[in-house]
Amino acid sequence: MLNAKYGVDTWVFWEPETLWWAIRRDFGPVGEVARNKIQALMIAALTYTPWGDWDVFENCGLAWNDLVPIFGAYQPMTPSQIAFTVSIMETVHPGPPWDNEVSAYIAMILEENGFAYAPEEWFPGAQALLDRKSEFAGFKVDVEKAWLTLGKKDLSGVEWREDNPVDIHIAKLLVVRSYLEARAELRSGTPALEQAPVNSTPTSPPVA
Repeated sequence: MLNAKYGVDTWVFWEPETLWWAIRRDFGPVGEVARNKIQALMIAALTYTPWGDWDVFENCGLAWNDLVPIFGAYQPMTPSQIAFTVSIMETVHPGPPWDNEVSAYIAMILEENGFAYAPEEWFPGAQALLDRKSEFAGFKVDVEKAWLTLGKKDLSGVEWREDNPVDIHIAKLLVVRSYLEARAELRSGTPALEQAPVNSTPTSPPVA
């Protein structure tokens, strides 16, 4: 929406006060959650810091997942929130390398949530770190095979076996998939967001 209204290569270089003034004029009041999302987009558009610093990755991700980041505080995201954050970053800048620090943060969250298999498109670089625990290697292979077979199917009517580790893991992955689908449905109501990338070259802001 900002690209469509103000032009690509433009608004990301404005001072926050100028941008908030323009948004208030053109769209109405902008709340704290929206401001945090926009500032996170500006950081991702202008720098690769979210790909390299775990705390910046976390703060940007919290903002995009409708939460208010507290700078200096550890606010671990959920696996679903991480996957959505990755999808936003890949939209802003497809392809930048993920630093090991951010991959380690992702792997730590996954390990705390009992993940052995980490699809690369959701959790870049995490699988190699999870694989260091060799005792889970066989289980990871079983989960991966099951997910590659079932992951794109409608499994809403499946009765999961609570005593089956593979079933439990597939259910965890389905939670992530469902969250991403829900967020995609919300975003589909604002197609202008996808019309143009926000990585750009400098231009001058308007006089506020």
